[in-house]
Amino acid sequence: MIGKLRWIGPEEKGHWPALGVLSFPSGLKKSQDGMPSIISSEVQIRGSVLSAGDLQVEGKIEGDIRASQLVISEKSTVVGDVFAEDVIVRGRVAGNISARKVKLCALCSVAGNILHEDLAVEMGASFEGSCRRSDTPLADIAEFNRSSNSTGIVEFGGHLEFRRGKHG
Repeated sequence: MIGKLRWIGPEEKGHWPALGVLSFPSGLKKSQDGMPSIISSEVQIRGSVLSAGDLQVEGKIEGDIRASQLVISEKSTVVGDVFAEDVIVRGRVAGNISARKVKLCALCSVAGNILHEDLAVEMGASFEGSCRRSDTPLADIAEFNRSSNSTGIVEFGGHLEFRRGKHG
């Protein structure tokens, strides 16, 4: 499954193409076996993760994630922005989520903005931020982030930074 992941070092962070559609480098192909790539609970990644297929996070990622389908498991943590067609959050996310379908499961925690086409929130989920429905959530993220400064999230060098102070 490692063949579906691409390391993006700090020098490349934030240099993904525009998000009109979820695009991937030409050499990165979705697996035909239908199995997700799994980042296990023993793994911690500092840097962005790119998967052309399905990705299941059991460990910790400090960096942005781009995947077709993404599951953030109960004991996992993501500190960074998430871009995917479908996202299921059972663990913790400190960052923005941009996806066509987003499901926040009971006991999950999300601190950031959500731009979505469809959003489902189970009772017991924790969400602090702004959310907005969009027919094209992967294309509209830059505009949404600029208009959401009132939540204590500010645009900083093309990335987002949480700011302490009167907003939290």
